[in-house]
Amino acid sequence: MIRSFNLIARLRAVPAAALLAALTSTAPAQAAIPFFGTQFDASAVAEADGSAPEADWQMDGDTVSAQAASVGDVHAATAGAFAGPGFLTVSADVSAGTLSHAVASAHFSGSFLSTGTVSLSLDYNPLTFTEGSGAAATTLFVSLSNGGATLFEDYVQGPWSFSYTPVAGSTSVLDLTLSSEVSAAFLSPGTGNASAFGSVAIMGAVPEASTWLMFSLGLAGVAALGRRRSRAAEVQA
Repeated sequence: MIRSFNLIARLRAVPAAALLAALTSTAPAQAAIPFFGTQFDASAVAEADGSAPEADWQMDGDTVSAQAASVGDVHAATAGAFAGPGFLTVSADVSAGTLSHAVASAHFSGSFLSTGTVSLSLDYNPLTFTEGSGAAATTLFVSLSNGGATLFEDYVQGPWSFSYTPVAGSTSVLDLTLSSEVSAAFLSPGTGNASAFGSVAIMGAVPEASTWLMFSLGLAGVAALGRRRSRAAEVQA
Protein backbone atom coordinates (compact mmCIF):
# COMPACT_ATOMS: atom_id res chain seq x y z
CA MET A 1 0.00 0.00 0.00
CA ILE A 2 2.79 2.41 0.87
CA ARG A 3 4.60 1.54 -2.36
CA SER A 4 1.36 2.17 -4.34
CA PHE A 5 0.88 5.54 -2.65
CA ASN A 6 4.46 6.62 -3.43
CA LEU A 7 3.97 5.78 -7.12
CA ILE A 8 0.73 7.78 -7.24
CA ALA A 9 2.43 10.75 -5.56
CA ARG A 10 5.30 10.68 -8.07
CA LEU A 11 2.90 10.52 -11.04
CA ARG A 12 0.87 13.42 -9.66
CA ALA A 13 4.04 15.46 -9.05
CA VAL A 14 4.74 15.53 -12.80
CA PRO A 15 1.71 17.67 -13.81
CA ALA A 16 2.21 19.77 -10.68
CA ALA A 17 5.81 20.56 -11.69
CA ALA A 18 4.69 21.33 -15.22
CA LEU A 19 1.99 23.65 -13.90
CA LEU A 20 4.42 25.46 -11.63
CA ALA A 21 6.83 25.87 -14.56
CA ALA A 22 4.01 27.34 -16.65
CA LEU A 23 3.15 29.76 -13.84
CA THR A 24 6.77 30.87 -13.63
CA SER A 25 6.85 31.67 -17.33
CA THR A 26 3.43 33.34 -17.61
CA ALA A 27 2.96 35.23 -14.35
CA PRO A 28 5.25 38.18 -15.10
CA ALA A 29 4.58 38.20 -18.86
CA GLN A 30 3.61 41.47 -20.51
CA ALA A 31 2.43 42.32 -24.01
CA ALA A 32 2.97 45.31 -26.27
CA ILE A 33 0.34 47.99 -25.70
CA PRO A 34 -2.84 46.95 -27.58
CA PHE A 35 -3.86 50.33 -29.02
CA PHE A 36 -7.28 50.93 -30.52
CA GLY A 37 -8.82 53.93 -32.27
CA THR A 38 -5.41 54.79 -33.70
CA GLN A 39 -4.70 57.72 -36.00
CA PHE A 40 -1.51 58.34 -37.96
CA ASP A 41 -0.57 61.58 -39.74
CA ALA A 42 2.48 62.42 -41.85
CA SER A 43 3.25 65.77 -43.46
CA ALA A 44 6.18 67.24 -45.40
CA VAL A 45 6.83 70.74 -46.75
CA ALA A 46 9.86 71.92 -48.75
CA GLU A 47 10.60 75.30 -50.29
CA ALA A 48 13.90 76.32 -51.87
CA ASP A 49 14.52 79.72 -53.37
CA GLY A 50 14.13 79.67 -57.15
CA SER A 51 12.15 76.40 -57.17
CA ALA A 52 8.47 75.57 -56.81
CA PRO A 53 7.49 74.62 -53.24
CA GLU A 54 6.03 71.20 -52.55
CA ALA A 55 3.82 69.84 -49.77
CA ASP A 56 2.35 66.44 -48.89
CA TRP A 57 0.01 65.37 -46.10
CA GLN A 58 -1.41 61.92 -45.38
CA MET A 59 -3.72 60.61 -42.64
CA ASP A 60 -5.00 57.09 -41.92
CA GLY A 61 -5.71 54.56 -39.19
CA ASP A 62 -2.63 52.62 -40.22
CA THR A 63 0.78 53.27 -41.80
CA VAL A 64 1.24 56.56 -43.69
CA SER A 65 4.14 58.46 -45.25
CA ALA A 66 4.69 61.86 -46.85
CA GLN A 67 7.51 63.44 -48.83
CA ALA A 68 8.29 66.77 -50.47
CA ALA A 69 11.16 68.12 -52.56
CA SER A 70 11.94 71.58 -53.90
CA VAL A 71 15.12 71.35 -55.93
CA GLY A 72 16.61 73.95 -58.22
CA ASP A 73 19.94 74.43 -59.97
CA VAL A 74 21.58 75.93 -56.86
CA HIS A 75 19.23 75.55 -53.89
CA ALA A 76 17.49 72.43 -52.57
CA ALA A 77 15.14 71.45 -49.75
CA THR A 78 13.63 68.03 -49.01
CA ALA A 79 11.46 66.53 -46.27
CA GLY A 80 10.02 63.10 -45.44
CA ALA A 81 7.89 61.57 -42.68
CA PHE A 82 6.66 58.10 -41.75
CA ALA A 83 4.12 57.04 -39.12
CA GLY A 84 3.22 53.43 -38.42
CA PRO A 85 2.31 51.10 -35.55
CA GLY A 86 4.91 51.56 -32.82
CA PHE A 87 7.28 53.74 -34.84
CA LEU A 88 7.61 57.32 -36.15
CA THR A 89 10.45 58.88 -38.13
CA VAL A 90 11.08 62.24 -39.84
CA SER A 91 13.89 63.92 -41.78
CA ALA A 92 14.51 67.31 -43.37
CA ASP A 93 17.46 68.70 -45.39
CA VAL A 94 18.34 72.01 -46.94
CA SER A 95 21.27 73.40 -48.91
CA ALA A 96 20.91 76.96 -50.11
CA GLY A 97 22.45 80.41 -50.27
CA THR A 98 19.15 82.27 -49.94
CA LEU A 99 16.10 81.79 -47.74
CA SER A 100 14.94 78.15 -47.98
CA HIS A 101 13.38 75.71 -45.52
CA ALA A 102 11.88 72.24 -45.02
CA VAL A 103 9.80 70.65 -42.28
CA ALA A 104 8.55 67.10 -41.69
CA SER A 105 6.10 65.93 -39.05
CA ALA A 106 4.76 62.53 -37.94
CA HIS A 107 1.86 62.20 -35.52
CA PHE A 108 0.32 59.27 -33.64
CA SER A 109 -2.67 59.01 -31.35
CA GLY A 110 -4.05 55.83 -29.78
CA SER A 111 -6.09 54.60 -26.83
CA PHE A 112 -5.60 51.51 -24.68
CA LEU A 113 -7.07 49.72 -21.66
CA SER A 114 -5.13 48.18 -18.79
CA THR A 115 -5.83 45.92 -15.82
CA GLY A 116 -2.62 46.79 -13.97
CA THR A 117 0.44 49.03 -13.84
CA VAL A 118 1.46 50.55 -17.17
CA SER A 119 5.17 50.90 -17.97
CA LEU A 120 5.49 53.16 -20.99
CA SER A 121 8.84 53.75 -22.71
CA LEU A 122 9.73 55.79 -25.77
CA ASP A 123 13.06 55.27 -27.51
CA TYR A 124 13.52 58.75 -28.95
CA ASN A 125 16.62 59.61 -30.98
CA PRO A 126 17.06 63.13 -32.44
CA LEU A 127 19.98 64.10 -34.67
CA THR A 128 20.86 67.46 -36.27
CA PHE A 129 23.68 68.92 -38.39
CA THR A 130 24.28 72.54 -39.42
CA GLU A 131 26.86 74.44 -41.41
CA GLY A 132 27.12 78.12 -42.35
CA SER A 133 23.73 79.84 -42.14
CA GLY A 134 21.93 76.53 -41.68
CA ALA A 135 19.66 75.89 -38.70
CA ALA A 136 18.07 72.61 -37.63
CA ALA A 137 15.86 71.24 -34.85
CA THR A 138 14.07 68.00 -34.03
CA THR A 139 11.39 67.83 -31.33
CA LEU A 140 9.07 65.26 -29.78
CA PHE A 141 5.93 66.35 -27.94
CA VAL A 142 4.32 63.73 -25.69
CA SER A 143 0.84 63.83 -24.23
CA LEU A 144 -0.49 61.05 -21.98
CA SER A 145 -3.88 61.05 -20.28
CA ASN A 146 -6.03 58.59 -18.37
CA GLY A 147 -9.76 58.87 -17.75
CA GLY A 148 -9.70 62.40 -19.16
CA ALA A 149 -6.99 63.57 -16.74
CA THR A 150 -3.59 64.67 -18.10
CA LEU A 151 -0.70 62.63 -16.69
CA PHE A 152 2.11 64.12 -18.80
CA GLU A 153 2.28 66.81 -21.46
CA ASP A 154 5.61 68.26 -22.55
CA TYR A 155 8.55 68.07 -24.94
CA VAL A 156 11.13 65.35 -24.20
CA GLN A 157 14.82 65.52 -25.03
CA GLY A 158 15.70 61.83 -25.38
CA PRO A 159 14.57 58.33 -24.31
CA TRP A 160 11.58 58.68 -21.97
CA SER A 161 9.85 56.38 -19.46
CA PHE A 162 6.68 56.74 -17.41
CA SER A 163 4.86 54.32 -15.09
CA TYR A 164 1.44 54.62 -13.48
CA THR A 165 -1.39 52.45 -12.16
CA PRO A 166 -4.73 53.43 -13.68
CA VAL A 167 -8.18 52.48 -12.44
CA ALA A 168 -8.99 49.01 -13.78
CA GLY A 169 -10.88 49.27 -17.05
CA SER A 170 -10.15 52.96 -17.59
CA THR A 171 -8.95 54.30 -20.94
CA SER A 172 -5.56 55.91 -21.49
CA VAL A 173 -4.63 57.99 -24.53
CA LEU A 174 -1.10 58.46 -25.88
CA ASP A 175 -0.43 61.27 -28.36
CA LEU A 176 2.96 61.85 -30.03
CA THR A 177 4.11 64.56 -32.44
CA LEU A 178 7.60 64.21 -33.93
CA SER A 179 8.97 67.06 -36.06
CA SER A 180 12.18 68.01 -37.87
CA GLU A 181 12.72 71.48 -39.31
CA VAL A 182 15.64 73.03 -41.18
CA SER A 183 16.37 76.38 -42.82
CA ALA A 184 19.14 78.25 -44.61
CA ALA A 185 19.86 82.01 -44.74
CA PHE A 186 17.08 82.65 -42.22
CA LEU A 187 18.90 83.37 -38.97
CA SER A 188 21.92 84.78 -40.80
CA PRO A 189 22.82 85.55 -44.43
CA GLY A 190 25.01 83.37 -46.62
CA THR A 191 25.13 79.80 -47.78
CA GLY A 192 23.95 77.18 -45.35
CA ASN A 193 23.47 73.43 -45.06
CA ALA A 194 21.31 71.71 -42.46
CA SER A 195 19.92 68.27 -41.75
CA ALA A 196 17.54 67.08 -39.04
CA PHE A 197 16.39 63.57 -38.26
CA GLY A 198 14.28 61.98 -35.55
CA SER A 199 12.83 58.58 -34.70
CA VAL A 200 10.73 57.28 -31.84
CA ALA A 201 9.73 53.71 -31.01
CA ILE A 202 6.95 52.91 -28.55
CA MET A 203 8.34 50.23 -26.23
CA GLY A 204 5.91 50.24 -23.32
CA ALA A 205 3.90 47.31 -22.03
CA VAL A 206 0.74 46.62 -20.07
CA PRO A 207 -0.26 43.41 -18.25
CA GLU A 208 -2.55 41.20 -20.30
CA ALA A 209 -5.83 40.23 -18.64
CA SER A 210 -5.44 36.70 -20.03
CA THR A 211 -2.05 36.34 -18.33
CA TRP A 212 -3.45 37.09 -14.89
CA LEU A 213 -6.43 34.82 -15.57
CA MET A 214 -4.07 31.95 -16.40
CA PHE A 215 -2.05 32.72 -13.28
CA SER A 216 -5.18 32.60 -11.06
CA LEU A 217 -6.40 29.38 -12.66
CA GLY A 218 -2.94 27.87 -12.18
CA LEU A 219 -2.92 28.70 -8.47
CA ALA A 220 -6.37 27.18 -8.10
CA GLY A 221 -5.17 24.04 -9.87
CA VAL A 222 -2.15 23.70 -7.57
CA ALA A 223 -4.36 24.11 -4.50
CA ALA A 224 -6.84 21.50 -5.73
CA LEU A 225 -4.03 19.07 -6.50
CA GLY A 226 -2.64 19.54 -2.98
CA ARG A 227 -6.03 18.78 -1.43
CA ARG A 228 -6.40 15.59 -3.49
CA ARG A 229 -2.96 14.39 -2.48
CA SER A 230 -3.71 15.11 1.17
CA ARG A 231 -6.92 13.10 1.03
CA ALA A 232 -5.15 10.22 -0.74
CA ALA A 233 -2.53 10.13 2.03
CA GLU A 234 -5.25 9.93 4.68
CA VAL A 235 -6.97 7.05 2.86
CA GLN A 236 -3.72 5.12 2.56
CA ALA A 237 -3.01 5.66 6.26
